[in-house]
Amino acid sequence: MIKFFKHLAVVTLLLSTQISLLPTLPGVYKNLNIVVVVLVFTCVVYRFYLGVVYGLFVGFVLDLYSVLPFGVIIISLMITLFIVYKIFEHLLTNKSFYTLIGLSILATLLYSFILFGFRAAVYFSMTKDLGSVQNFGAFYVNDLLWQLLFNVVLTIVMFIIFHASSRRFKAVFVDTVKG
Repeated sequence: MIKFFKHLAVVTLLLSTQISLLPTLPGVYKNLNIVVVVLVFTCVVYRFYLGVVYGLFVGFVLDLYSVLPFGVIIISLMITLFIVYKIFEHLLTNKSFYTLIGLSILATLLYSFILFGFRAAVYFSMTKDLGSVQNFGAFYVNDLLWQLLFNVVLTIVMFIIFHASSRRFKAVFVDTVKG
């Protein structure tokens, strides 16, 4: 029961930060997407199914606050987590600093492009003006670059904190010298 409340506290803190704190930040600082970074970190460092459970719950709540059709954020998060985890599982070998940075960048790009596709489809269906959609895309790319930067910085900070406080990133050396 304590484990459940611990996970609930983490998800509640994550949601309250993403929904209430980040949109009020000035300028480009509101482009940070803490949800994607924490979910990728959870899937890679801990267990994939824990990241999926977090993603389903967080996606459901974020869908309640979104102007997009219900389920778009859940679908985007699940596709992103699945692709990132498959790449981590089949192509990458360890839980290193560079692995987390690369997966964070990949997850940010995937999630943003999936959401952009849905937003562009909704916007185009409402306006029927391709030029407006292209202008929307230009603004979206600028926000995406800032989001990439902030997500990488958050990943670095999380890695440093967890590297100092956890044994999950410690290198294991095999003694090949038999004495």
